[in-house]
This record gives sequence, C-alpha cells and structure tokens, in this order.
Amino acid sequence: MTPASLGIDLGTSATKVGLYAAGDGRQLALSSQSYDLASPESGWAELDAEEYWRAVGCGVRDVLRRAPSVDVVAMGLSSQGQTFVCLDSDDQPLRPAIAWLDARAHREAAEVRERLGAQAFRRRTGLPEPSAIDSLSKILWLRRHEPTTMERCRRALLLPAFIALRLTSRAVCDPANGASTGMLDRLTGEWWHEALALCTLPAQAMGEVAPARSVAGELTPDAAGALGLAPGIPVAVGTNDQYAGALAVGNREPGRLSGTLGTAMPLLATVEDAAPFEGSGLLLAPHPLGSGWFAMAYTKTAAACLDWLRRILDDTAGTGLLVDEAMALAPGAGGVTCIPHLTGISTPSFDDSVRGGFLGLSLGHGRAHLVRAAMEAVCFSARDSLALLGSVGRDWSEITLTGGATASTDWMSMLADVLGITVRVTDAPEAACRGAALLGLLASGDEGALDWPAGSPQGDVAYQPNPSVAGAYDTAYSGYVQAMDALYPGARRGGS
Repeated sequence: MTPASLGIDLGTSATKVGLYAAGDGRQLALSSQSYDLASPESGWAELDAEEYWRAVGCGVRDVLRRAPSVDVVAMGLSSQGQTFVCLDSDDQPLRPAIAWLDARAHREAAEVRERLGAQAFRRRTGLPEPSAIDSLSKILWLRRHEPTTMERCRRALLLPAFIALRLTSRAVCDPANGASTGMLDRLTGEWWHEALALCTLPAQAMGEVAPARSVAGELTPDAAGALGLAPGIPVAVGTNDQYAGALAVGNREPGRLSGTLGTAMPLLATVEDAAPFEGSGLLLAPHPLGSGWFAMAYTKTAAACLDWLRRILDDTAGTGLLVDEAMALAPGAGGVTCIPHLTGISTPSFDDSVRGGFLGLSLGHGRAHLVRAAMEAVCFSARDSLALLGSVGRDWSEITLTGGATASTDWMSMLADVLGITVRVTDAPEAACRGAALLGLLASGDEGALDWPAGSPQGDVAYQPNPSVAGAYDTAYSGYVQAMDALYPGARRGGS
C-alpha cells in the first residue's frame, strides 16, 4: 500500500480532490465535482451549503476508486476566501452559502468604512479597504435584510471551517482565510472585537483560528463512513487556495516568487517581514508554513482577456490560431495599446471603475493586433505587479509559474522579455490540491513533504529574456502606463 495524502480544494465552481504519494508528491488520482452558483438577484452568488459537503464526499470516494492501493495517512484543506455559511444551534445551514464574488453589500461596505474607519480597517485587517466581497459587509447585509435568519444564527463559518466541522467536529480556519472576512485582527491573530460588535456576533460564532499546518482534528467515525476512509486520519487546517498553490510549486521560503497564469494572474512573494509592504496595496498574509509572509499582487483578468476576444471575434478554431497570428507581428502590436482590466483592477488600488479598452486603432489594424496587444497588456500588468513586489528594493531574478495559459510557449517567452527575468514553468495540475495535501502531511508530523519537488517531478521549462527586444517592449509598456494614468489616475499606483 502506498502512503498518500488527500488534498481538498473548495473552489468557486468545483471542488477538486487530489490524492498524492506521501514520499514525493506524485499525483495518484484527481477528481472534480462541479456546481453552479445561483444568482436570485443581480450581483448575488449563492450555493446550497450541502452541495460543498456532497462534492467533498463524491470527490474523495472517486479518487479512492481510481487509486485503490493506497493508505491515506493525512488530509488537508484549501479554499476560496470570504465564502461563509450561517448555521443554527444544531450546526445545520440556515440559508445558502454566500460566495466570495457576491457583490450585494456595497452599502454595508461603506458603513464599515464609516463606522470602523478606513485607516483602522487597513491596519487591523491588512486589507486595503472595506469591500462588498468581505464577509463582514455581507453579514451586515443579512442583519438588515434577513433578521430572522440572523436571530437563529449561532455560527457564521468560512467555508473551510464549515468543512473542517463536518470532518472533525471542530470549526477552524487559518489566519489567511480568516483575514478575508475583514474581521480578523492581524495584530493579535484573533477575531477583531470592533468588527464583531458591528455585526453583533460573538467571537465563538466565527470558529477558531489556527496555523495552516496544524491539525484541525481527526476524521470522525461519521465523516469517515461518509467518505469511505478510516477514522482518525489527521486533517490539516489548510489555507487559501492561492497560498496552497504557491506551496505546491515550491514557494516555501523567503526570496521565492511564484504565480499562476490562468483566468486571473496572482503573483506571490515570500518575504521575511510584512511591515515594509504596508500601504503598498499588496495583499499580505502569514505564510502557511509558519515563517514569513506572503505578499500578493493580483490581475483579475489575464487569460480571460483572450477568451473574451475569441468569443467576440467568433473564432471557432480556439485561441491557438489567434496567438499564432499575433506572434507574427513585431513587439508593440503596431502601436495598439490594450487595457486588460475588464472587471476592474485589484492590487494596488482595488478600483472597480477601471474597465478594459484598446487605444491607437486604425483602419490598418486587424484582429492579430488586438490579440497581440492584449497578450502584451497582461504582461505589462505583471510588470506592475513585479514592481509592487519589489517596492522595498527586492530584485527578483526568477518566477515560477503554473496554470493553463503557461502552455503557450509564445506567451511565456513574451512574459520573460517584458519582465526581464527568468520565467520558469512547472506542470502542477490543481496546485491548490497538492498544496493542501502537503499541509496535511505536515500536520501529521511528516516533515519530508517539505522536500516535495515544485510541480511535476518530470521537471520544468525555463524561458530567458531576450535583450534584443527589451527596448521595443519598454516603449510599448510606456504607452500602457500613459494610457492607464490618463484614463484612471492612480489606479496602477495605489498607496496608503
């Protein structure tokens, strides 16, 4: 029997369950259980909380069928942030879970800003400012619009705490996911009393906060029976999906830089001290391994820009042909500049008013110019992110990337040219699952998981910058900077 660890990633549109060899992190089996969020009103995003538990059960049983000759010795959780579940005194859901991307609580976010103060909120939570996606804003919305639900609410648990409760009978999440609520005091590592008072919840209603690599509890007999596992397996608290994914690709000590190029593009650096990054607009969270911090810059629409272009161009051949046409052009896309922020900009300003666009178009331009400009603009946004992450003098020389869009060798070469550093691509399918499984082994006492290779044991591919095109990309980047600063002053600079 092969000793193995289970990683469970509670995603926005699916729960992924992965089974990994304890010795080297090899993926033994992977399962995905999808679900569709409901939107009963414009801007709402909800899901029956029992769907998450159903997905966990189906996923675990599926991977056990796919890899029957394993001995599961540990489990770990990875999760989206902000999404929470209201439970009654019997720990049964009172209403559908409200997902992180739900944007109903703009009025309440303004109330948080007014009553707690923007500076105090930033200092206590580490978040740039109160937002409609924060759990705090949404709990206030429920207080206002669903008072009967909140009168019966005894717990308001983040999704990983809810699943940990089902697995171990203990409701617990790590500081990174806890911070996503807008209710965790990062100065103390405990729930922020003023925020709790604002939404009239006791601290125990939010569950416990514990380190990501610690043991949430052991798998109960009831949960074990539902999943087809043996009782007593240690379950790690786990962490946010972006941070779990970074662990999987080797971002485990200060000085490492990693990212994902998919629908969005988060870039994460491990740093020894968060203080120098205060007020930079970066997202800061304690590193899940217990030493240092993660600093994260985030582009909301990356590969999503190409998907959008393919749809509006009605290209049935897929993005591959469009990229081939784009790469036949010289750097600079014939003078066309793209703003890639189709759903607003995140770090550093979190300005939802920013929108995408193209400038410099003429009758001589075609679809290849649009695609090339969009690809370059995503790289320019990454260059801005790299500048934020280097704002205290750090000189990054290499980044490790994973994600679906890294399959494009042309785009990876372009990114290396624009950033001026080595771009190392590693194959790490469902990296968040793998990171969760790694945390599971650490919680069980197996420190050998820290020696897991980054991504695929088969190795990776390194892209080196080409100095001969650096000048052309610098010129094109300057055009992007001028366009952003003219149309959305301050959006790409942020600041305290």
